[in-house]
Amino acid sequence: MIVQKSAKVLAVKGQKQIGKVTSAEKGTCCIINAAGSSLPPIMIFPRVHFKQHMLVGAPTGTLGLTTPSGWMNTELFVETMRHFIKHTNSSKVMITDHG
Repeated sequence: MIVQKSAKVLAVKGQKQIGKVTSAEKGTCCIINAAGSSLPPIMIFPRVHFKQHMLVGAPTGTLGLTTPSGWMNTELFVETMRHFIKHTNSSKVMITDHG
């Protein structure tokens, strides 16, 4: 992923809320193949509990997940793999080491 450098933000003196929209390193996971086909995205929210309204306006099939930090963890990785399998109709494959 590409992490953007934050630009300087100017605001009126005393203003308490300043908003800025930029892409972030954490938050959305997209799976795209070399041919350009993609799966519905996965959005990870920095929250304890997921609420369905968080996906209002998201593409159909988007998977919403939450962690307190907003970062991928072991449990979310498993959910991501389930999402991948569901949308690709993948089957189990035996991998052996011929070392």
